[in-house]
Amino acid sequence: MISKFIEYTIKKGKHYCSNLFRLKLYLWKSKLSYNVIFTESCKYDLPYPQSLAVNKLFGLSYGYHHNNSTRFGWHYNYGQIQLFAYCYVNKVRKESFICALNIGETYKLSILKTRDKYFFAVSGQGVLAQKSIIHNKTINMGYQLFPYFGGTEVAPQDIKILLQKNEK
Repeated sequence: MISKFIEYTIKKGKHYCSNLFRLKLYLWKSKLSYNVIFTESCKYDLPYPQSLAVNKLFGLSYGYHHNNSTRFGWHYNYGQIQLFAYCYVNKVRKESFICALNIGETYKLSILKTRDKYFFAVSGQGVLAQKSIIHNKTINMGYQLFPYFGGTEVAPQDIKILLQKNEK
């Protein structure tokens, strides 16, 4: 079963999306998958080096998210969405480029946590990409993470991202 797309909006001058009230706690969750569409509003122009900051799309925390978490990250550069594996492992941030995506197209993004690795998978529109990041054993409880703009920079305009949860 696939749910409907939900529009997540990060308002101009903000970091968090307006849908943040959807706090989702979990126990024993090891997989999360969404279809995603980055809208035209995701095109932005920031000066270097702020333009290289990684925004967050979705993921899972294992305890506090700046200690242990796994997420897809992104920024807009060179006319495309640059997609990243973005993790904290024992309070150390790790990010690794996965692939480039086009604005307005649908992609399936999945995260799988195994005993010692986070696996990231991307498919759709002729794209098939994977990445893994090693982690230490973490607790199996936490909360789901939703769209967030920046590191230190706030959204330069309203940013709208469509997410559709894949139940299987």
